[in-house]
Amino acid sequence: MNVQNKKHIALQCLILLGALFCILLLSPEIVRAEDDPVSAKSIEVYSGPRQIGVIEGETYVPYGVSVNVTTGNDASGYTKRMGVQVFKNGEIQEGFSYSQSDVKNGKMTETISYTEGDKTVSDSFEVDVIARDFLPDLGSDGFYEIGTPDELTAFSLMVGAAGKTDINGRLTADIDLTGTDYQPIGQYYTEARPSANTTSNCIGGSYFLDYSGTFDGNGKTVTMDLESNRCAALIGTAEGATVKNVTVDGSIQARSTGYTAVGAGIVALASSSDDEVTTIENCVNRAEINSQFTAGGIAASGGSAVKIINCTNYGDVYASGGNSGGIVGHGNAKECANYGDVSGKLSHIGGIVGTGSATSCLNMGSIEQEASKYTNVGGIIGTVSSSVYKLENCVNAGNVTGPYSVGGIAGMIDSGTKTVSNCYNYGTISCNYENNPSRYGGVAGVVGIQSTTLLQLDITGCYNLGSIVHGKGQTGAILGYTGNLPSSYPNRDTVECLYTVSDCYYIDGTAKSVIGFVGSEKNITDQSTALSIGEMIAAIQSKAEDSALPYSDTQLQVLNQFLDQENQNAADAVISRIDALGTITLNSESAVSAARNLYDALTREQKELVTNYSKLTAAETTLQTLKERQTRAEAKRVLFRTAKLSLSATTYTYTGKARTPEVTGLEGLVKNIDYTVGYRNHVKTGKATVIITGKGDCAGLSRSISFRIVPQKAAIQKLKKGKKSMQVRIASQKKAGVTGYQISYRYGKKGAFKTIVTTKTVKKIRKLKNKKYYYVKVRAYKKIDGKKYYGRYSKAKKIKVQ
Repeated sequence: MNVQNKKHIALQCLILLGALFCILLLSPEIVRAEDDPVSAKSIEVYSGPRQIGVIEGETYVPYGVSVNVTTGNDASGYTKRMGVQVFKNGEIQEGFSYSQSDVKNGKMTETISYTEGDKTVSDSFEVDVIARDFLPDLGSDGFYEIGTPDELTAFSLMVGAAGKTDINGRLTADIDLTGTDYQPIGQYYTEARPSANTTSNCIGGSYFLDYSGTFDGNGKTVTMDLESNRCAALIGTAEGATVKNVTVDGSIQARSTGYTAVGAGIVALASSSDDEVTTIENCVNRAEINSQFTAGGIAASGGSAVKIINCTNYGDVYASGGNSGGIVGHGNAKECANYGDVSGKLSHIGGIVGTGSATSCLNMGSIEQEASKYTNVGGIIGTVSSSVYKLENCVNAGNVTGPYSVGGIAGMIDSGTKTVSNCYNYGTISCNYENNPSRYGGVAGVVGIQSTTLLQLDITGCYNLGSIVHGKGQTGAILGYTGNLPSSYPNRDTVECLYTVSDCYYIDGTAKSVIGFVGSEKNITDQSTALSIGEMIAAIQSKAEDSALPYSDTQLQVLNQFLDQENQNAADAVISRIDALGTITLNSESAVSAARNLYDALTREQKELVTNYSKLTAAETTLQTLKERQTRAEAKRVLFRTAKLSLSATTYTYTGKARTPEVTGLEGLVKNIDYTVGYRNHVKTGKATVIITGKGDCAGLSRSISFRIVPQKAAIQKLKKGKKSMQVRIASQKKAGVTGYQISYRYGKKGAFKTIVTTKTVKKIRKLKNKKYYYVKVRAYKKIDGKKYYGRYSKAKKIKVQ
């Protein structure tokens, strides 16, 4: 190629480059990369809202929502920001907006939008809408009036779904939640929703809106058959709430495969902040509590600032995990009583508190830790945990059983400054796992063994009347084991005293020593006294006369005047309630029911002191009469279900004909109008059944009661003598369905009868005396529910053996 051609080609290239530059410069559709603006590309809801519901007609504000936002441009690339909050300090952030759809099938769609540059991106989620006609009525005093299962469920949704955590509620009637899908107040969640929204408490993977209002049970009872995989109780979680005057009955189970589940009758998880104290008072639990982790009759976990006052538990309490208490698993209790049995699989089990503190409390239930290596079981407290604490005016009357660190009042008392005073133990303390070295004490099992700091303990004015059935190890009438100072404690060798036992008394012979094991002699001051049973009773009666006895025990040998006064006080409260009933009208039902509940909650001794009980029964009769026209059908059904049935006879002899005893106990119902009577298996021998089937107003109901048909008098069909033997042929009762026969025979007229049993009608009896007379009689029998029932003996026949 010549030089001229090369210049020509170079010129053409310059012309083309120039044209391309002009196109790029002038075209509006092509933007230079350095001027490409940033815009939104995508958004996705990362963490769900604080509340997952809204009341119909109210604006839903998605507080608590966080999103993942992707922004940028094609030239510079895109950036994904994780967990961006839509609201901060109650204000929506720049670029965000929200909207909601119309309600459809009880739900609406909430849309979160984000705008940046010239693009807007959106994501949405569903919100439950609570219909207004589903809500309980709001009283003039600011309390929602709750009288039905639906109204209680709605109240729970208002708290947990709609986020109205500070609303107040009052029960106006007893409520039965059995068979409903009730979710505890303060525990409303869905498995699919993210978990970074609210207080996490100790429940991984879920979230809660802690209830902070006032819930007044108004003396009413809530019955439930609840099984929850989080916080199982009437109220799931509470912070700064007041819960009072409510009774819970039924069964409560806390079970979960992926989370820590806790269970209680009243509140599962209670907590308090600096200015918001949760108070639980005048509450009663009668429900059986069974929890995977912490459990309590009133509360599972209460925290040190939560107040549990004047509460009573009658239900049995069991925890598979640690911390099980008749009142609270982990927390504090004051002026509370437990009558239910308390047990657990792991450590920290107490009649009142699993771990925590107690003042002026009474335990009447048995306490047991399953036989294992775990520790700290006490009649009042499993483990006393507060650093500076007084355990006083407490009484344990329940038996306490465990493998290690077991005490009539406390299982373990650890480091800090503590005083145990005016406490009484009447329960037996026993070991159920002898492979462990048991450490058992009438007041405390172990003190100071886990201390890393100084424990200063004063035990004064305490009484132990309980016996100690111990295994291996150390046991003491007052203390089982006392630990030594930690080696790091300053001037350890110069400390004169850490543990002081003064004015304490125990039954002589309870244990070999007052303190089973002393870590260091110079760290103990012991001023305790052994008394006989009579002296002990006299001492306690003296304290009762001085009004210094906080409670008493129902055991006959320690019964005293203080218990009588407590019984009378309880009876007087019921007497006052009954006297206040006045003229009975249809509006008196709640007052009559409250008086009946108070009476039924009394002990047998307290009931005997109620002098106007007939007035209560008369009031109930009057009320029933007033309601009879309105509730006739239900009254019949109640009578049918509760009638004490009996038969004209419960045992018949087989005749080959049907046996049809008359049914009594259904007075007030009309046969063939309200019920019919049928019979089953009532001809042959055995267990026969009378079936009472409701009809008319009682349709759908059924009762049954059984009676027995026993064999008829037996007969010897033939006796055949043999050499030193005889063959007995019995008249068959096969048609009667007997199980077998009993043959009785004796040598001579005065010898003792020998018996043999056979299922056959022919039986040969050998090894008899030859040339002697034998007397033989037989009878049939029928085995019913594992027991033999015999017919009458046949007439004895005489036979001479060859």
